[in-house]
Amino acid sequence: MDSPYSPMAKGKSKKQLQHLVISLVKYHFRDSHDADQLTKMISEDVDGVQYPLEQFEADKDHESLIEGLARVLEKSKQQMGY
Repeated sequence: MDSPYSPMAKGKSKKQLQHLVISLVKYHFRDSHDADQLTKMISEDVDGVQYPLEQFEADKDHESLIEGLARVLEKSKQQMGY
């Protein structure tokens, strides 16, 4: 059994968190392009998504997570010229 502080355990925990967040994204973001873009950003660990994920991991506040990810998505769209 891995220690909760081992790199293997941290990797598993991170993957579980990502899976949960991606499920929430698919539920809350009805536009499939937005959900796909956020899913890709989360999976690729893009810089902007770390803070909302870390905050969610600490407080488990779904609304705050979705609001934070919406801001990240909007910023990403603006940078891409959408």
